[in-house]
Amino acid sequence: MEKSNNLTRQTSASTKQSIHTIFAALCAIGIAFGMSRLTYASLVPSLIQESWVTLPQAGFLGGTNSIGYMMSCIFVAISIRHFGVRRTLQSGLLIGVIGALMSSFDLNFGWLAFARWIAGVSAAPLLILTPSVLVNNIPDSWHKISTGLAFSGGGILTVFTALTIPIFLHQGVQSAWFYELLIIGVATIAVWPLTRLAPSKPSFKQQQSIRTTGSQKQVLLGLRLALCFGAMGAQAPLILLTDYLHKNLHLPINTASEIFSAVGIGFICGAACSGILITFFGSRMSLLIVQLTGVASLALILISQNIMIIGLAAALIGFFVLGSVASSSHRSMEVVGQLNHPISWSKTVFLTGLGSVIGANGLSYLLYLGNSYQYIFSLAIVALVLAFVFTAGLSCRCLANEA
Repeated sequence: MEKSNNLTRQTSASTKQSIHTIFAALCAIGIAFGMSRLTYASLVPSLIQESWVTLPQAGFLGGTNSIGYMMSCIFVAISIRHFGVRRTLQSGLLIGVIGALMSSFDLNFGWLAFARWIAGVSAAPLLILTPSVLVNNIPDSWHKISTGLAFSGGGILTVFTALTIPIFLHQGVQSAWFYELLIIGVATIAVWPLTRLAPSKPSFKQQQSIRTTGSQKQVLLGLRLALCFGAMGAQAPLILLTDYLHKNLHLPINTASEIFSAVGIGFICGAACSGILITFFGSRMSLLIVQLTGVASLALILISQNIMIIGLAAALIGFFVLGSVASSSHRSMEVVGQLNHPISWSKTVFLTGLGSVIGANGLSYLLYLGNSYQYIFSLAIVALVLAFVFTAGLSCRCLANEA
């Protein structure tokens, strides 16, 4: 009986520790994907209205954020070799706080561009390293579902921010920036214990051990191309949807922000459901399902101006964005293993950042030339169709150990 009680207590303690670890990982992804990058869209109409930026400049700010994100993927690969995973994660958290603080002051456009670049730099360390730290500190039986739950953090913080930020927008856009800074600060405190579970020593030798077969290389190439084109196409709704609703459909900014919160709901569902889909259908079928939701989202925006349908489209693009990232992360781990996942995933995230840079700056240039939202959304859906093709043709190839 005593042995049984001890086993029960140990199991309970292990479960409690796993929940705390998943929650910290959820906050880390929330900072990386939600606060440092995507909640910016909720502020775009107010930034334009209060003359912080013009519409093309708002798009370029999204582009500089993506450039910082892309460049920090290289930083991660170098940093973990020389400083270790722990310090790299902690640096990402602190840089995120600095980026949010800088964004809160309208000194000039160059300052804002640099601030958004800094915020982008903070995202990649958290997005790349959190999954491997998470799975290394929870039981094997939790692996599939935990990754999805962690990635849902991007959605949870996006929804919460999009629904609550209109309260602060009444006081001015600077108040809204300070509010985002507060959320990032609190989330950083929650994540800090997770960083202490990460290896503190440099891991150069471990990262030289990646050996891939021809089929594995094709799967990784497919994942990277699909995420690159997916990120390229997703920029249009992620950056412009709120302003599209405000200007083209003549909705109040608060209402547009509330509809944009559906993107966050999609984030939550896409990330959380990725684990469920992988459990029941496998990673290959899950990737195909998620890719189709992205195509469907842009199609709905193009064919309808009904608010309910636009809200559904917003949810679907959120489902696609985090669902594809979470599913691709799991698929990548299947290919290279947990040990080699950080360095391999950093290359994948780099191409995702490249797609974001091309998409954000490309749409800004198209807006500068006077093109309509419909034209931009049409180009975006082409990119998402290509992402589906790469997924079907490469990412879903069978590996030697798969049926």
